[in-house]
Amino acid sequence: MINHPAAKAIVAGLTVGATAALVAAQTAIPMSSTAHGWISVGLAFLGAVATPVAVYAQPNAPKE
Repeated sequence: MINHPAAKAIVAGLTVGATAALVAAQTAIPMSSTAHGWISVGLAFLGAVATPVAVYAQPNAPKE
């Protein structure tokens, strides 16, 4: 685990950024249906695995 007071915010920000980038790519870039499928798989992975890890697996900031 990352042992930094802002670890949860950093990991959550990276996850949200990756999700936003995939949604924007799927919307704005013309691509094949196979590519759209893989982006959908990536979005499903981020929603099912990465977001819970970003929120629950990262420790809260230590109390000072």
